[in-house]
Amino acid sequence: MNIRSASSWSMFIAAIALILSQLPPVTHWMPEKKLKGAIATRLALSSTLGFINYGINLQIFNEGNRKVKITNLDLELIDPSGHKKKYSGESYNDFYYQNGIPVAYPIDFITIDPNNSWSNQVNFVLPLTEEQDKFVNEVKLQVINDLTNKRQKTTIMTINVMCEADKNIVDKACNYFTNNLSDQLSIGKYEAIVIAKDASGSILFKTPFKFHLYDHHKKIIESQKDDLKYGIGILYPANSLKMASIRTEQ
Repeated sequence: MNIRSASSWSMFIAAIALILSQLPPVTHWMPEKKLKGAIATRLALSSTLGFINYGINLQIFNEGNRKVKITNLDLELIDPSGHKKKYSGESYNDFYYQNGIPVAYPIDFITIDPNNSWSNQVNFVLPLTEEQDKFVNEVKLQVINDLTNKRQKTTIMTINVMCEADKNIVDKACNYFTNNLSDQLSIGKYEAIVIAKDASGSILFKTPFKFHLYDHHKKIIESQKDDLKYGIGILYPANSLKMASIRTEQ
């Protein structure tokens, strides 16, 4: 190349420009994971045998330049007494329903492309101990066996009557429900934070918020106990009309 020739320099610059045009933007040369989470103005509070479930509508924005996969979501709470509890994100509900029941997907299905967002209701539950898990499954088995036997004896005259489980089984379930609920629900103000992590355990974002639990919220949850005799809240999700809707504060 003749360095004194203007045309040679023009061709050289054009070649460099062509090469650079095939490369990704400069902002993509350095990988950046940057997620931002937002909480809806209300959360849903329900229970299974007195174990509280938090349903939180969560929106996540990917403001970075790389696709991000979330493998873990946690909800950390500080109750009005200052006690800390950690609830694990068990699944999220898609907005598409099958037979009236929301489709639940595991948390590690969440993948967000750059400049995109993800939004769904995440279900946070308190991890059960081995003893608690054993009791819950024993009650489920007893209830389903008892109700199945009674339904098999159903006549045409009583086909529309809801079967009730044996009183001894129901009483045991109700006592367990009451004990768990009193341990987990306190009236007053809660401080909370949703934490997302990737497969390496790195924190992707933290979203703090607050909410206030009032007496009427607790009474709604307590009323779910009346449905245990039908297997509702044991074999099936609690009645959606008996879920407490609680306002959140950012």
